[in-house]
Amino acid sequence: MKNKKIKKPNFFIVGAARSGTTTLYYILKKHPQIFMSATKEPNFFCEDQYYKKINNWEEYLGLFKKVKNEKIVGEASVKYLYSKTAASNIKFKIKNPKILILLRNPLNRAFSHYRWEKRADKEKLNFKDAIKKEPERINQGWSFSYHYTQVGMYYKQVKRFIDTFGRKNVKIILFEEFTKNHQKILKEIYEFLEIKPLLHNKISHYNISNKLKIKKINQFMGKNYLIQRWLKKIIPSEMRKKIVYYIINKLNVSQPKIEINLSKQEKLNLYKKFIPDIKKLGSLTKKDFSIWIPKNLAKEQKKIDDQIIKYELFIK
Repeated sequence: MKNKKIKKPNFFIVGAARSGTTTLYYILKKHPQIFMSATKEPNFFCEDQYYKKINNWEEYLGLFKKVKNEKIVGEASVKYLYSKTAASNIKFKIKNPKILILLRNPLNRAFSHYRWEKRADKEKLNFKDAIKKEPERINQGWSFSYHYTQVGMYYKQVKRFIDTFGRKNVKIILFEEFTKNHQKILKEIYEFLEIKPLLHNKISHYNISNKLKIKKINQFMGKNYLIQRWLKKIIPSEMRKKIVYYIINKLNVSQPKIEINLSKQEKLNLYKKFIPDIKKLGSLTKKDFSIWIPKNLAKEQKKIDDQIIKYELFIK
């Protein structure tokens, strides 16, 4: 393989996990000016994560050997955002690519993350106990899969990419805005990438948490990545999607909801943990994240902010 003939990526979807990155990956993959690697989540630039699909530079460059004349060459790995090393590693190898970050209400993201791991039979605890155990698990070196709330502490993660690549090269999208008005958000993304916009009348959602109700298969596939990787190589992604949709829609095989039994007060208490980080994120990005904060909590937070302002005026 002659590296000089293979284009390096100039675009990365870096996260956050469970925030619509897979859906966006498949949408952008269809654009004639965009080449997205067939392998999603190569995780090549994560030195501080347990799991990488690709471990050497030659193999990584091989993801882009089929690039023709596409202007944008990219890949999507959600662990890059959470990783402490990915941004600097990308900078070292790629210099100044475009970075796209999707962010979701951190509590809803945590719920989705938990359900995903629960359906894969990787999580044995209920949500409340899993959250209590999270700090201990992190200290013991448990993987990204169990960092339910910490993955949603976005401020330091986003700041790392802005500091590394500059604001003009980093685009932040809210999951909630994307699902509400995908045409508007996709237009913004195409402008950010400086390519011709496409009209998308309808989009399909991928990687939803409603996995198949075949527990033994879920357990087996969740614990045997090599088999997953082999199947992905021999069955094209579009064919895999058709198979899954056929099973869900034609055979009516679905997974019952995994309940997250938290009282309103417990949810509010969890939200309160995210509030300082959300406010710092807003100051950093100059974006409005108030959509993430429940109204009664926002009212309570405003009282606290007003008290702080009065105190600061008094001590002046």
